[in-house]
Amino acid sequence: MAQQESNIFQPILARLGEAIGIPDLALDEASACMLEIDGQLFSLQWSEEAKTAHLYAVVGAAEHGPRALPLYTALLEANCLGRDTGGLALGLHAELDSIVLSGQVFSGNLEGDALYRYLECFVGQAKDWTRRIQEILTDAPEAAPSPLEGGWPGLRI
Repeated sequence: MAQQESNIFQPILARLGEAIGIPDLALDEASACMLEIDGQLFSLQWSEEAKTAHLYAVVGAAEHGPRALPLYTALLEANCLGRDTGGLALGLHAELDSIVLSGQVFSGNLEGDALYRYLECFVGQAKDWTRRIQEILTDAPEAAPSPLEGGWPGLRI
């Protein structure tokens, strides 16, 4: 296990590992580990300073151009007060050129099997948003011709 790993988080991570069938689950030198669940990658990272576990998952590729508007509108609406994300956050990760779902939970809220239950909810949201993003992009209209195509019409006064 990572040297930076907190004594607070060690038993929490051990319980999660036992629950998901990975008894030797451990954090790396960066206090993180990756889990593959149903073919999707999930990153779990421990912040010793904040005593907080962070979860991240890529749920879609970033979209650019005219098809992006319906997608990013849906993501912003879903993020508003966490109403359609289960309190998690959807965001654009520029370096990965991806849409990422993220969440965090303070160690004080990780009694018993709470991390397992949190991960279970997180995985459900990640799967749902992966599907929804594909549906939004499938339903997105193709680029409409620009009203400026053929040159600038100019203003008439």
